[in-house]
Amino acid sequence: QQQQQQQQQQQVELEFRRPANQVAVRFLETGVAIAVKPGTPLRTLAQTAGASIQYSCNSGDCCVCEQKLLTNKSMNNPRFVRMCVGRVPKGNDQITIVSRGYNTDNNNNQIMINPPPPPTNQ
Repeated sequence: QQQQQQQQQQQVELEFRRPANQVAVRFLETGVAIAVKPGTPLRTLAQTAGASIQYSCNSGDCCVCEQKLLTNKSMNNPRFVRMCVGRVPKGNDQITIVSRGYNTDNNNNQIMINPPPPPTNQ
């Protein structure tokens, strides 16, 4: 019985890290983060993450799938990427994809730019 109490009192510490030479890609829309190698197609990641991104031309010409891309080096200076042809950029520890129609607050939480009006009680 004393041995059982000692086992219960032991603490377990876990450390979560991304694998070496990989980039953490976070989709704010779904809250999913995936660790991948640079050069991985963003469209594949978006589908895996369950992001609801619309596509049309699949060649990068129409801009329908364009999303905001934030890197750990350019959080205040985002760039836009066409998800159908874009790839995970090199030289970043993490990137965040912000869906069209959304923006981020100071804590990098996704907020809707034009939220729908509240329901009316009739």
